Amino acid sequence: MVAGDCADIGQAIMDAVGASSPEDLPPLEDPEVRRRLLACRALDPAVATRTTPRELTALLAMIWRGEAGLPASANGVSWLMAQQFCHARMAGAFPFPPWVGAKSGQPAP
Repeated sequence: MVAGDCADIGQAIMDAVGASSPEDLPPLEDPEVRRRLLACRALDPAVATRTTPRELTALLAMIWRGEAGLPASANGVSWLMAQQFCHARMAGAFPFPPWVGAKSGQPAP
């Protein structure tokens, strides 16, 4: 179930903690901020974007095989997922140099 995009998730978080922009986010150390964040609609499985491990694995397999959408899109998703900022997580379990992609893939700063 796709209930929105990354901008929607970010907006839900800002709404929950009363911030007007990402730069305006209050400190998470504040117990009231944490309480409001945990009650955020972006974290509510009844309304947030959600899936099962089986469905996500099937989607990732289709992307890997080039069966999900246009080939250029699948290649782009695979490339993005390979941009692991922290190689000590999943990639660290394989002999060097592994090709590992994960949903947390992000360009290095």
